[in-house]
This record gives sequence, C-alpha cells and structure tokens, in this order.
Amino acid sequence: MSETDFFDPSALQGSTQGQKKKKEKPKKEKRPKKKKKKKEPSSLRFHPVTVRQWLTYFFYFTFLVMCVVSFLSYSRMNQLAHIAATGVQEAKAVAESTLEATQEGDWSRHVGEEFLTHYFTIEEGTSRSDLEQVLSPYLAQGLSMNDLIQFSVGNTRSIQSIQAITQKEKEEGETGFTFETTYDVVFSERDQTNQVRVSLLTNIENGEVKVLQPPSFLSMTFSENHEGNTAKATIDPFLTEGESLEEGEATRVVSFIEDFLTLYVQNDPNLKLVSDVAGVGADQVRNIQVLNLVEKEGQLIAETSFQLSFIEGNFFTSTARLTISGEAGSYFVDSVTPF
Repeated sequence: MSETDFFDPSALQGSTQGQKKKKEKPKKEKRPKKKKKKKEPSSLRFHPVTVRQWLTYFFYFTFLVMCVVSFLSYSRMNQLAHIAATGVQEAKAVAESTLEATQEGDWSRHVGEEFLTHYFTIEEGTSRSDLEQVLSPYLAQGLSMNDLIQFSVGNTRSIQSIQAITQKEKEEGETGFTFETTYDVVFSERDQTNQVRVSLLTNIENGEVKVLQPPSFLSMTFSENHEGNTAKATIDPFLTEGESLEEGEATRVVSFIEDFLTLYVQNDPNLKLVSDVAGVGADQVRNIQVLNLVEKEGQLIAETSFQLSFIEGNFFTSTARLTISGEAGSYFVDSVTPF
C-alpha cells in the first residue's frame, strides 16, 4: 500500500479549509451606541414664592395701574380744562354783567332824581320855553314837553325832598339797560304841600340816561294783603354764640360796658382812652342792658340795648354790638356795630 493511498492532499486541504471555516465564526455587526440625551431643565418651578417675588409682582401691578390712570387722565385733561375754563369765563361774565347793571342802575337812579327835581320845580317868572330847555336833554327821541307837563304862567312849585325807594331792571332791550325806579316826592305848590310816589322808566346806554315815558303817579298806601307778614319780633336769632364768661369776669365786663356807653353816647373826650370809635353826641343815656356777653375767637362780644336823648324827656331806644379786647379789668372797644 503506497503512501498515496493514505495521503490525499485535496482531502487535507479540504479538511484544513473546513477547520478554518469552523474556526472563523461570522462577526456580529456592531451597533452604534446611542448617546444619552441630557435632561433639559424643567420650566416648572416647585420651590415656594419668596417675598421678593411678591414685591416684584406688586410693583409691576402698580406701574400698570399708574399707566392706565395716567392715560385716562391725559385723554380727559383737555376736556376738563375746557369745562373749567368755560365755567370760569361764564362766572366772570355774570359777575361783570351784574356789576355793570349795578353801576348803570346807580347812575340811572341819580339822573332820574335830577330830572324829577327839574320836573317839579317852577320858579317865579319861569316860561314854558325855559322849562322845555331844562327838561329836553333828559327825554328820549319821540317824547316831547307836551307829553310831560302843562302849567299856567305865574304858578310856582318847589320840591321839598325826593328819595328813590325801589329800582328793578326791566327786560334788556335792543340797546343798553332799562330801569323802572320808584321815588317818594314831597313838593309844595302855592301854599299846599303834597306827597306823591312816582315811577320813572329810564334807559341808559354809553353812560347817557334818557326818560322813556312820562312819570307814573302811584298810590302812597300799601296794597291790601290778607295773609300779611307773620314774622315775630325777637332778638334771639341775632345774638352771637360763644363761650360764657366766669361770673367775676362777666361782672367786670358789664361794669366797663356801662361806663363805655355813657362816654360813647355823649361823645365824651375820655372816650378815646377806651376806644377809637367816634361817639354819638347825644345828651343823656339810660337803661343800659347787656343782652348777651360771650367770648369768641379771643374777643369779647356784647350785644346791648340802651336809651338815649338829645333833649330832656325825649328818648330813643337803640341797640349795639360791642367787640371788646383785653382782659383782667383792662378792656378796649374795637368796634360798635348794629345787630
């Protein structure tokens, strides 16, 4: 048996390859490792809110409120300013109109008094043309002397007194102000004295007063009024309220008031020692009564009543409010006013 029978190179090679195949195992594919994701920080916070954060919220809220209020205020500012300015202008216009009407009324009343003085005065030897010359400057256009007065030559008339008692503004016409003024007039004609009440309608424009109509003669008696005036005579509502004085102090003040009123009524030279006010200059004073005596705002207020006379036997009753300063028996009268 030859060696060839036992050695087969192909078989050896085959077995060798087989062994290699057995030894070589298939390699597993390596999978790439997954990278671990980093955890992102959570937006939710679970720790408690601190005082600092509360203050922050509060200031932010306050700031927003202030912005809203500022915006609203600014948006309304022009309107409010306009309303305020309009109110001031209207008030000023009303005040100026009232003042103007008052001034015009005063001047109209004075000129009306001048007119009536000439109207009721006819001196001896006065002719119709003389009277017309005096009255014409007061008359409005269309009002003539024939509309006002007729008189006989030789008669005289003189005015004793004239007093304006009421005045009211009529509805404003096309020009100026129109006033209706009522006067009480006392005049003498021959040997007779007459008292009349006269209403005069006047218009004033640019400082010039014109009589619009002839004077109207009215009754001197009051109109009958069945309801009448129910007011009761009482002095209490006019007394000053204040703190009462101690009995000793009140006694000293009352004694001072009695001495002062004596000097005041008689206008005694010693009056200047206790007051700067001027006295009355009457002859006698009596029945001095202190109706009320209180302390108010650091001063003494006394309401008094007394009687005074200018000739013996005829007395008038008067009242006076005294404002007194000082203390401890040394007093000074600052003012004497009615009440």
